Amino acid sequence: MNEFEQIYNIKMEIDQNISKHRLFLLSKEDAINTVFEKLGVLFRLILSASHNNVMEYIKEKVKTNSVNISEIDFIQESLKWICRWSSKYCAEQSENKVKISAEEIYELMGMAYSYEQFYRMWQLHNKQIVKFRQFGNKLEFTYCNEETYMVHVAYDTYIRKQDEYKELQNVLASSCKKKDLELIEQVHKSDFELGINFIFDGFDLNDYEIFSTALSNYIMMKITNSNLIIPGVEGIIKLRKEEWIELIGSLCDLGREKIVSIIEFFTYNYEDINADLSLTYFLPSKDNFLLLSEGIFNIQKTK
Repeated sequence: MNEFEQIYNIKMEIDQNISKHRLFLLSKEDAINTVFEKLGVLFRLILSASHNNVMEYIKEKVKTNSVNISEIDFIQESLKWICRWSSKYCAEQSENKVKISAEEIYELMGMAYSYEQFYRMWQLHNKQIVKFRQFGNKLEFTYCNEETYMVHVAYDTYIRKQDEYKELQNVLASSCKKKDLELIEQVHKSDFELGINFIFDGFDLNDYEIFSTALSNYIMMKITNSNLIIPGVEGIIKLRKEEWIELIGSLCDLGREKIVSIIEFFTYNYEDINADLSLTYFLPSKDNFLLLSEGIFNIQKTK
């Protein structure tokens, strides 16, 4: 067995173990809704942790041995893989109503985050950019040449700096008072200082800045007025679509058509196997409700 076959078999074994997680006994929609609900509580718990301890707090909650964890990358990458796995392993319809605990979801998020690191190195290995050695249950990857390594280190450093900048919002949110909301709004608006405008279906980036800033202010006010963390409630805002349209319309000067276009653009599509929950913070639920995750909204990037 050559090196490529060896690491492929390792990947297949990891995939098989992941497919046995109890979350995937649920239907795809129920699985995604469960993750969405548990993430709301995790986000509030992360906000309650002191800034210097956030990384250690996440590591403890998700039971991962990763050395450095970016809060933003952790949520984005873990949700990306859980959505993919739900599409792959869950049935479209299932009568199974097994109860999944928050700890099970957090551990799965930790597995997904670690899997992203493995998957990235697996792809680099397929391109012969890295090589690996196995020590029991551990894999050690090394770059084949120093120049390639330096390029990847430079890229990783650049992304990490962006993450640190975005995490400033989380620090402000966790300790903000009403007088701080204006500062938070300025930090949020700075995400849109691109110098160019993008046109989407029914709205542009300037429209989204108005929409996003209004929604961000609303979420920050909600967080500052909340002293309890209630599972299934905290970190999630549940309104019918028409109520969302009316709420956003009352918070900014955008017209109804643009508000509808933006909401639909950021609404998760259960039918799309490539849909990424970390990029679409509105989740359709029963009875025409749209759930919004404060955590997912808070990690949105425009840069």
